[in-house]
Amino acid sequence: MGISYATPDFTKSLELASEKLEKKDHDPRVKKLRNELKITEDEFEKLKIIYLILEIEPTNVNTLLDQIRVYLEIDQFQKAFETSEMILSYIKSYPKTSEDFDLQNTFNHVCGVCKKLEKKYAESIEYFDIVLQNGQNIVVLQDKIDSLIKLKKNTDAEESCKKLLEIDAHDLDSLIIKAECLEKLKKYSESINFYKKALSINPENIEILHEIAGLHMELEEDQDAIMYYDKILKIQPDEINAQTSKFLISKEDVENLDLLAKINEKLKADPRFLTYKCLVLHHMKKFEEFSECLNEILIDHELDPIAFYFRKRVDIFK
Repeated sequence: MGISYATPDFTKSLELASEKLEKKDHDPRVKKLRNELKITEDEFEKLKIIYLILEIEPTNVNTLLDQIRVYLEIDQFQKAFETSEMILSYIKSYPKTSEDFDLQNTFNHVCGVCKKLEKKYAESIEYFDIVLQNGQNIVVLQDKIDSLIKLKKNTDAEESCKKLLEIDAHDLDSLIIKAECLEKLKKYSESINFYKKALSINPENIEILHEIAGLHMELEEDQDAIMYYDKILKIQPDEINAQTSKFLISKEDVENLDLLAKINEKLKADPRFLTYKCLVLHHMKKFEEFSECLNEILIDHELDPIAFYFRKRVDIFK
């Protein structure tokens, strides 16, 4: 979400949190949360550090925004909204007549994000526009484009995207934001170009490689997609997502029991791998096992069985 409003003690807080982390003095709320949300080990580590910092400095807006970002990654929208409300309660005490434009921009951006979480997209745009009156901001423009797309105002979204692309920012995060906006507007080839620019800065970034591969799949450029999955597997041979995606777009009618075994192993720690298993079973024409797996997915509404690029190729959810 990109808002940066850290308190002066942020660095000290991070150091203290790191010390507590080394002593394994972890906040038990996070362990409970991990069990409740069925989150991955990486997501667990992110939340653990965030909770420790907030324990030391509970009103640290920057860290609270990081917490929202993680909640959004794991589809916990209600918890993200509750954290947004908490941020607003902390910064509403500042007078609106304040000459501190950074603080006012932060306030209005967070208000916009809150409205977006409530799905009040028109209201969110009003807040984003207040920030943008003080100058173009690549992260706020991205949020505005998201809301415009939700309102199906694609022409306005494209105009905002043009403004975003005109911002002279070539760092990794800015290039990724530009690529994401083009992707949301279904301008996949242009999006790939920006992801490739980002990749030139960080050639071994697994997430960027996945995005490029996925976009090639959207364009039905399977060989190009496979090439990028191979790049991922060269960097990280055991990366299940790349192995699964590559297998699913292969034309060969083969069984891959080794991949299935790896997915079953991953399932012990992360139930969301059930979707991978389901799609692999369908590809292997193990329809009875596939049906059982699909039913198990649909029982748990937190799991999204269609949130994959290759869903168009596997006509099973209609």
